[in-house]
Amino acid sequence: MSLSRSLWTPEFDHFTEPARRRAGLGWFVLGCVLVIGIYAASLMGIFGAIGLIGGEGAAAQWLLRVQTAAGPTATLLLLATFGGLVLGLWACLRLVHRRPLGSVIGAWEPTSRDFRRASVITLAGMGLSLLLFLPGMEILPNLPLGIWVSFLPLALLMIALQTGAEEMLFRGYLQQQLAARFSSPLVWMLLPSVLFGAAHYDPTTAGDTALQVALAAGIFGLMAADLTRLTGNIGAAWGMHFANNCMAILGVSVQGTIPGLSLYTTELAISDTAEISVLLWQDMALTLLFYLAIRWVVTR
Repeated sequence: MSLSRSLWTPEFDHFTEPARRRAGLGWFVLGCVLVIGIYAASLMGIFGAIGLIGGEGAAAQWLLRVQTAAGPTATLLLLATFGGLVLGLWACLRLVHRRPLGSVIGAWEPTSRDFRRASVITLAGMGLSLLLFLPGMEILPNLPLGIWVSFLPLALLMIALQTGAEEMLFRGYLQQQLAARFSSPLVWMLLPSVLFGAAHYDPTTAGDTALQVALAAGIFGLMAADLTRLTGNIGAAWGMHFANNCMAILGVSVQGTIPGLSLYTTELAISDTAEISVLLWQDMALTLLFYLAIRWVVTR
């Protein structure tokens, strides 16, 4: 049996079916351009509105605050900008591919079930790992507990939006459309994962660790792509992604990432190459264990 056929599951076949109606590369390129264009326009619209209300200085100030995730409100605005990505996907699917947004998510019942399972496994595992590793780490208080709790419900909603938007794009739209056109998983699994890693490449913030961060994100993308292949929906990938980002954004954040909503931060910054490299690959080893546990549960 070829590699392509051995990795193709009945669930993924059903998940990919809506993408086959307009699977040509021309439609795919047009769809990608529309998604990027609408997303960019939404960002310009947000900061343009801020500029109209508060003046040009206010727009520049908020742009800097969002880029550095300086404080809870700026972090929430950063996460909310992913609504523009969802809008772009909706327009792309409706106008170019003639199918609904839900087709890049999967059937509601199995998607919600797999999301719950994956998020619980990942949160439980990360919570246990924090108990084991935090005593040896230097962490600093960030937000006061009362303020953190007051922002928590909206923060969870915005993280669900951000991770959901990324999963709909990379494991939904890109993986579906490429699988509808190409049989090789080297295209429909690897390429979206490479793009996912590239989207996390930020040498301005991460310095010499930027490439390692991008590589780790790409490996995470492969795990998420495999969960989508096995389940025929983005629920498990979304749940793992959501839980991971909850811990990184709301629990213990690394300085220089997204610290505005976290209860604690590390003394280390993302640009501290040697120390961050060790923590990064420890985290990826743990993520691999969570992924294997999720994989086992969702295929039972």
